Amino acid sequence: QNKVDIMALQRLSVLDEESNEVAFVELWKKTNVIIIFIRHFGCIACRAHVDQIWNKRKELRSKKNKVIFIGSGTPASLKMFKDYLGVKKATIYTDPTLQTFVACGMLNGLKYLVGSKSLKKMFELSKQGYKNQITDLESGSHKQMGGVVAFKDPGQVLYHFAAKYLGDTDNPNDWPRED
Repeated sequence: QNKVDIMALQRLSVLDEESNEVAFVELWKKTNVIIIFIRHFGCIACRAHVDQIWNKRKELRSKKNKVIFIGSGTPASLKMFKDYLGVKKATIYTDPTLQTFVACGMLNGLKYLVGSKSLKKMFELSKQGYKNQITDLESGSHKQMGGVVAFKDPGQVLYHFAAKYLGDTDNPNDWPRED
């Protein structure tokens, strides 16, 4: 949890699909929030993760956790991502600068992307019907890893998970619950 730089997050913002800036601190105001960082809008593992979490949204909402996704591509690629997955009502932002990823302790580098665990996960997800879709540079950073951070107002970190390879996800049952 000390991997999250709250001071940096207080001055950072993310973008919505219309390119409007939203202050990061607004994401956790008056609520608990689970922020799921997705590395790339075209990534097979990111698509699968968003799909799986979105399908659990009613269960998660009943636990009083607001779920927000943050990617690293352009707002236009964010819009295509939402359309492709059919998650138009999902709260998804993007941070092409990757500053919020850094401030939240997400890993970055080719060594995390390339490896047997990443390849194995891509193969498994492909067999389940998931696909890579958008592959241009506007879709996000290929070297950026995702993860999950849970916050409680006023910026208290309740949970932290940083993916170590493509498709490395945590279990939503490990997320903090407040009923």
